Amino acid sequence: MFHLCLIYPYLIPLLDKYVFSFCNTAVEDIKQISHKLYDMCINCRTFEAGGYALYFAVKYNFKLSEAKWEDIINSKDCILMLLAYKYFEFIKDKISCRKLKDYAAGVL
Repeated sequence: MFHLCLIYPYLIPLLDKYVFSFCNTAVEDIKQISHKLYDMCINCRTFEAGGYALYFAVKYNFKLSEAKWEDIINSKDCILMLLAYKYFEFIKDKISCRKLKDYAAGVL
């Protein structure tokens, strides 16, 4: 299923309900999948995948070590930036939250 999600990113929203919950997937496995989704977001510019990676990190309480505010701002994707802000708020990364807020203030 995960391989199909990499090929067809529109399947990613189905992971939570039909794979993670249904199969009682371990959090460590969800973390690995989220890391790969985030990599796909940055390297292939599939920003929806990155948004779901951040969502899974908050929902299942783990940290995405490669999530950086610079990459997220450079994406110029407003949904990804919003989810990143909520993620950084969740992990209590005040510097990244401040950078995203400053960027948003400059854009408005």
